[in-house]
Amino acid sequence: MSLTEKIRNQLADKAAQAKAMMDLSVTEDRDLTVEEKAQTDALLAESEVLNKDLERAMKVEARAKEILDTRPIAIQATGGVKDAIPASVRRHGKLKAFKNDFDAYASGQFLRATVGKNDTAAQWCKDHGILNVHSTTTNSAGGYLVPEGFETAIINLREEFGVFRQNARVYPMSEPIVYVPRRQSGFTAYYVGENSQGTESDASFSQVKLDAKKLMILTRLSQELSDDAIIQLADFVAQEMAYAFAVQEDQAGFLGDGTSTFGGIVGLRNALLAGSTVTAAAGDDTFEELEFAFFQNAVGKLPRFPGIRPVWYVHNALYWNAMVRLANAAGGNNIASVQAGPVGLSFMGYPVVLVNALPSALTTLASTVVGFFGDLAMAATMGSRSGISIVSDSSRYFEFDQIAIRCTQRYDIVVHEIGTASAAGPILALKMGTA
Repeated sequence: MSLTEKIRNQLADKAAQAKAMMDLSVTEDRDLTVEEKAQTDALLAESEVLNKDLERAMKVEARAKEILDTRPIAIQATGGVKDAIPASVRRHGKLKAFKNDFDAYASGQFLRATVGKNDTAAQWCKDHGILNVHSTTTNSAGGYLVPEGFETAIINLREEFGVFRQNARVYPMSEPIVYVPRRQSGFTAYYVGENSQGTESDASFSQVKLDAKKLMILTRLSQELSDDAIIQLADFVAQEMAYAFAVQEDQAGFLGDGTSTFGGIVGLRNALLAGSTVTAAAGDDTFEELEFAFFQNAVGKLPRFPGIRPVWYVHNALYWNAMVRLANAAGGNNIASVQAGPVGLSFMGYPVVLVNALPSALTTLASTVVGFFGDLAMAATMGSRSGISIVSDSSRYFEFDQIAIRCTQRYDIVVHEIGTASAAGPILALKMGTA
């Protein structure tokens, strides 16, 4: 039984329990008891959590299937990892992007074959399934397959570095444009008199449109790629590409204003309406001036939607100069606790996630949105179109004896739960006071 099947069975069990209580009340012509209502609410909350787990499991299984379906030949070490890597090749330092030396070495051989046009590396790729046996050695003709370990390393690191991708709802996109259903409003209950006609109400649904944007990295490497350094080279390239993608995703998701700078994406800062904004007191325009009441107001204003998991999203500068400052001022510290520092990043009982894309200046930030509080997975959907695509070209920087490398991914971000002019949604913007 797969993980998704297991979760679906759990959801079905929760639904069956809730329906049984509802059916019993109808059969006995009565309202739900207080205990039954509490049990039903608990089942709904558990179902919301399971739905998130199901989305995550579906994403993982879909991604795994996509990788397997696009790999005509698996990358295998013909005599084991030790035999596949020459004894002369040494790893210098700890790998940060790859799980093992062979994945890094295979990715390095891929770079040598495509970037450095090395015949020996090309043959190694062919022998180990990185070169499709039905194609020629021409990279532009699609002969080379990006090693699974290389693509996976970039994807994994992108998700490790990217705060927005880690916390938003990620939806696999099978097409360039995908519509995701969204509940807009539910039924309305009306009082009705004896022998009077009831008032009808309908649940309404809308759609979230995900339109894949292309994000590209264009760089160049020297053709003189030595064999004994290719493990470190692959590790470095994977790290840098993943980090570059993650930076852009975070900037678009948190700060996007709909312009070409952010690929047309409107992020949290510009999407949330007035009802989903908490503003500090007038004059509190620096981190050192923020008061406890500001954060207390945010916690009090956030609606308690079933299954909501609130988190603070702030820059490291705000965390230490506002949150930790206020926590220290509350007292109860001693030398040991001050030296140890905060145990886990949290504030007022809620986790703190540090976001480098958010404002960090210690000077005045009057009327600036500096952070967010709430459940990002409820508020925003991130569409992921496909994996990583890598192509090289030896002609662009011919005079420098360098090779151009182009790495692309396609994704979209839509913030759809933005609140109203007076009512808050599942995530709030934290706005500094006026000067």
